[in-house]
Amino acid sequence: MSIFKGEVNARYEVKEKDFILAMKAVGFKFSAKKKGSRRHFVAIGETAEFYGKTPYVYHLHGQVLDKHKQDLIAKDLRVLYDWNAQTFVLENVREE
Repeated sequence: MSIFKGEVNARYEVKEKDFILAMKAVGFKFSAKKKGSRRHFVAIGETAEFYGKTPYVYHLHGQVLDKHKQDLIAKDLRVLYDWNAQTFVLENVREE
């Protein structure tokens, strides 16, 4: 499953914890700044060499990435890192 939609109206419920695990698996360090709604990812190691050290930050209230938030995150990741449905996939997440 990917937060990048393969077709119009392709929608899935994505839990934030699954998104965080996927970002960590790609090589990003995660922190929830000041335990608030701000989420902060910074590329580390080889990932930083490939994508640079441009951090990715978003805000979330709740534990599920709704459709609108998924679209915003997908747009940001596409612009920052040139990612798409083939390059960023949430593994082991059940489609509902």
